[in-house]
Amino acid sequence: MVIAGVLSAVAAVMMIFNVWSGAVGISTLLGLQVLLTGIALVPLSFAKKVVAGRVKDKIESLKSRS
Repeated sequence: MVIAGVLSAVAAVMMIFNVWSGAVGISTLLGLQVLLTGIALVPLSFAKKVVAGRVKDKIESLKSRS
């Protein structure tokens, strides 16, 4: 997210001084943000799967005690 923030600041400066380069910069920024979001979703999905498995195992162990 730091990368996206820095790119947003650069695009803002570009747009202030040159509208054409600002438009190109903003479209590039949006594309990069979508790409970074997609890449970030892969490890998050694996983390979710691991946590869900651990919670399910814990619930099963608590049910078997009763």
